[in-house]
Amino acid sequence: MNDFDRALADFNRAIKLEPNNAVIYLNRCAVYQRSKDADGALAEYNRAIELEPKQAFAYGNLAFVYMSKGEYDRALAEYTHALELDPRFANAYNGRAQLYNKKGMLTEGLADAEQALSLDPKSPFAHARAPTFWKRWGGATKPSANTRRLLRSNLICGAALWV
Repeated sequence: MNDFDRALADFNRAIKLEPNNAVIYLNRCAVYQRSKDADGALAEYNRAIELEPKQAFAYGNLAFVYMSKGEYDRALAEYTHALELDPRFANAYNGRAQLYNKKGMLTEGLADAEQALSLDPKSPFAHARAPTFWKRWGGATKPSANTRRLLRSNLICGAALWV
């Protein structure tokens, strides 16, 4: 039995004791995601959402799973719903920015990357995404003050960030 199997067994026991505890399902989702079982993770996130439908975190993670499966329209809907529930959810802006990048929607992606940066100035993802979008976009407009600062800073180094 590996660590994922042990973790699932523990969460299964916890769910038998508290079948209506959304937090247990959310934790079990993480095990499925780490073991690359997207369908298992989707089922768990949906169950957690049934139990606590106003949980923005669950919608954000559900969106991430859909994005990993290439279901971009569903992912976009879930990220947007997460942000309707919690407009200050910086990770959802980061995820949606990444999704917009995959869809070639650079204007929207830059806006979300900069919003994530303004909400969570210490986020390494936000630091990477805002200048990445601006550079990929071709620098057609003047970047925001935050993006200009990042373009000049030592935080952005290496070609890997310039998608």
